[in-house]
Amino acid sequence: MTHLLDTSILVRVIGGHKATVEAIAQAPATCTLGTSIIVRGELVWGAMAAAAALRDQELRRVLQMLEDLAKVLPVTPRIADVYGELQASLDPQGKRLPANDAWIAATALVHDLVLVSEDPHFGRVPGLKVENWAKGTQV
Repeated sequence: MTHLLDTSILVRVIGGHKATVEAIAQAPATCTLGTSIIVRGELVWGAMAAAAALRDQELRRVLQMLEDLAKVLPVTPRIADVYGELQASLDPQGKRLPANDAWIAATALVHDLVLVSEDPHFGRVPGLKVENWAKGTQV
């Protein structure tokens, strides 16, 4: 696996955002995609927040997209350690990440993956490689 897809990118995919969908479709064969179990939780939460009549349909769309697109990585003890170290290092600087984003960043760091996201605060994470495919750019 080479790239970890963040919630912001997968929400674009679900919404049919042309540049993002094309960037993923045109990724080279050497580019393999994954995401975090945290992202799955955020996407399921979003689907469940849909109007009652649409919940089941939205949930099916989310789960099918994840099955088709990316391997979902679990949180491991090493990821938990990196999460704690990351938040502790950023906290004194007043730059701590939202908790879920810190888990996602820790997953990318532990697996040495490029994080694909629109969220600029990931740029505060030392050593984290980030790309924004919503602009149509990729590897």
